[in-house]
Amino acid sequence: MADKEKTLTVLDDMKSRAEFDTKESAIQYIVESAGKFSDFANFDIVSPIDLKRGVQGFGQDNEGNLVFDPEIFPDDMRVMVAVLTQRGEGAGSSSVKCITVSPIPTLEAILADDAGNKWIRKVLSTELNRIAVRILRDKDANVKDETLLDQLPRSLADYVTSNRGGASTLLEAFEEYWKDIKTALGKLSKAWKLQNLSKREFKNAMSSTAYASQYYPTLEETKQGSLFEFAIRAFVQVSEANGKDSTIFKTWLENRSTFTIEDSDESDEDELSFDNLAALLSGDTATESEEPAPVTE
Repeated sequence: MADKEKTLTVLDDMKSRAEFDTKESAIQYIVESAGKFSDFANFDIVSPIDLKRGVQGFGQDNEGNLVFDPEIFPDDMRVMVAVLTQRGEGAGSSSVKCITVSPIPTLEAILADDAGNKWIRKVLSTELNRIAVRILRDKDANVKDETLLDQLPRSLADYVTSNRGGASTLLEAFEEYWKDIKTALGKLSKAWKLQNLSKREFKNAMSSTAYASQYYPTLEETKQGSLFEFAIRAFVQVSEANGKDSTIFKTWLENRSTFTIEDSDESDEDELSFDNLAALLSGDTATESEEPAPVTE
């Protein structure tokens, strides 16, 4: 597909969250985002406030420079910049509520603290169970089906290599071509064009038949078959033609009939998952040099 200028927006294109080891790196990211995303200035930037001192954690000084309050953002805390979204009445109606700038503890600090250690174990226990039974949650899943039971996780790799996206390189082609493929399908299908899918809804519906059938039955159940599977095949073709990794699309095509997306998978509060912790431990999290990963819908 021919390269062309794209209008980038916070909802569709800004990373859901980015973590930084230094305040300088966070400021650089915010400044770059302000210039990169066309509607960035439309949203409030929210950070903690110390009412007793009357000080905001992140803001501008008298000369207009972006600054952090050293007591709210001490040097032993990292910085997270995140996009907070809120749901509308139905699928595809998400909107940006604000952009948050928060001080967050390091993984090492959490593990070294007794209360932090207990908390992270509780979070991991919940996430481990969710991954362990995920494919059984589908209403049509037969718990006596040996083929299905053979897909249940039984190793570390099974848990940390989930069907929720994978490393940033696997989604490189999706990030690059999703708007082009969405637009092209809109020219072929009026129903598709009318839905005007957001990036996240497009990805969710491609990765899960159950999700697509629940929210977009007119696109999933057509005389020609699933338009989302048609889109996946288009991604595979375009990716391979341009030397991009098409693994994630083939995985979606193979597993979408059994993969389900729970409400908690889409929650704004679900920041800490087993996948994210594994990424932290392997050094692959969104740091100042890495992609940040829609807090989100």
